[in-house]
Amino acid sequence: NFEFQLNDIGRISLRTSEPLIHDGYKRNRTTGSFILIDSMTNETVAAGMIA
Repeated sequence: NFEFQLNDIGRISLRTSEPLIHDGYKRNRTTGSFILIDSMTNETVAAGMIA
């Protein structure tokens, strides 16, 4: 498994249990970006843009 380090930039694929409504970042910055939050600590662990 690959692990990103602080401030690394990379490409990932996400699998969700429910469908997500989204746009590409170029089309709509609000629905084309996201943050990932650790459910145990409530800390933001990642942020991203949808291609």
